[in-house]
Amino acid sequence: MQSLRPAKHEVQDFLNRYADNLPTYKSSSKYEADQFKAYENKRDDSCYFFG
Repeated sequence: MQSLRPAKHEVQDFLNRYADNLPTYKSSSKYEADQFKAYENKRDDSCYFFG
């Protein structure tokens, strides 16, 4: 199903661009997961990890 990958990315891009006009998507767990920001390790954080 490799040929569906570009279409999947286009649909996801569309959903993210127009999320404000798509309340069902914007209130979904899928939208929340797509917007998740992973922890960024920064020197000035109290939990800075060396490595």
